[in-house]
Amino acid sequence: MADLTRTPPFDGASLPLALGESRLEALTAGIILAIAPYPGHEDDAARALGAFPTPGDCLTLGGGRLVWAGRAVAFLFDPDDPSEEVVARRLAGLAAVTEQSDGWVGLRLSGADAPEVLARLVPLDLAGMPDGTSARSVLNHAPLLLVRRDGAFEMWSFRSMAGTILHEVEGAMRAVAARRGSRPGT
Repeated sequence: MADLTRTPPFDGASLPLALGESRLEALTAGIILAIAPYPGHEDDAARALGAFPTPGDCLTLGGGRLVWAGRAVAFLFDPDDPSEEVVARRLAGLAAVTEQSDGWVGLRLSGADAPEVLARLVPLDLAGMPDGTSARSVLNHAPLLLVRRDGAFEMWSFRSMAGTILHEVEGAMRAVAARRGSRPGT
């Protein structure tokens, strides 16, 4: 029988990474639940949860965050009760609830160069993205959930894309640092 060992998504990567005026670090995913209200039950699901984000919104829900993650889908990060079953019971008949924790990875990009780094990779107007908002996009060719939080950018994507996203962001960080005349690692 195969001996499967769980490995962190950025295992072996040199994180955190600081280049120029940007810093990249891995995010600990914690619990991530996808919530998709059934057609016609959007308002009922919002009442059962206490809120439901409209496109681009990030809401605080107890100790967790409810983040708009696409058309009629929100991600509940680190809910007060991390049990998928408890949240699913609360939303029974109103929404589909699925555990996503093992399928997503996150990186946090901060620093003065962060918007310029991402401008090389993401086709969005990042200047028009205030704190507390989210957007679905791509990072070059990788699917992306981008969250602006505390002046930094959280980048969430499929776990299978972890190496690709890390490689792309690190390359853009190096290019921006070189353009500014910063030495790598400074």
